[in-house]
Amino acid sequence: MNTPNTRSFQMGVLFANARKMNSKDLKTRELLDEVLNNPNLTDHHVKNIFKKK
Repeated sequence: MNTPNTRSFQMGVLFANARKMNSKDLKTRELLDEVLNNPNLTDHHVKNIFKKK
């Protein structure tokens, strides 16, 4: 994912949403929901969220 305007970014969001919808693990769904609903979604921000969790 590069910037919110690239196709690769949009595909990443699409795959993350699919993963969230198909996950039975509540923590995984909550983490993906936090990432996907963040208005400041960038590579750096996503990596920081996953490092914390």
